Amino acid sequence: MITRAATVADVEAIMALEAAIFPDDAWSTEQMVQGVTSPYGHYLVVENEGAMIAYAGAFHLPGDEVADIHTIAVTAGARGHGVGADLFDALVSWATKDGASRILLEVRSDNLVAQNLYQSRGFQTIAVREGYYQPANVDALVMEKVVA
Repeated sequence: MITRAATVADVEAIMALEAAIFPDDAWSTEQMVQGVTSPYGHYLVVENEGAMIAYAGAFHLPGDEVADIHTIAVTAGARGHGVGADLFDALVSWATKDGASRILLEVRSDNLVAQNLYQSRGFQTIAVREGYYQPANVDALVMEKVVA
């Protein structure tokens, strides 16, 4: 497996995974291009035998105390092997090195696997955004970790 920085050339493959993994609330291509190309973003992809199996991204403005983890997605066949955890840890490390003292993320209230991962890394739920994920009307848990 190879983990590397995402480029705009990866957006088509990322969007194919995005649609497959998040069929009801996938990002738009424009949103993904903005994330991947932003000088304040840090987007990664994971490839296995030439196929993209995961991607993740975060955002941090220099001088801002808060960084946001935007997305982590792993194909069904690659889940349970630590790929998502490795990506998550890489984003947290990047945000911390980039000067963030707090890291925020939103996670579906029905995604217990992700919640358990984030909690195991010291994140705590600080708020609930009711009906955040549409059209399924699923709440988002806002989670935070103070890193400095």
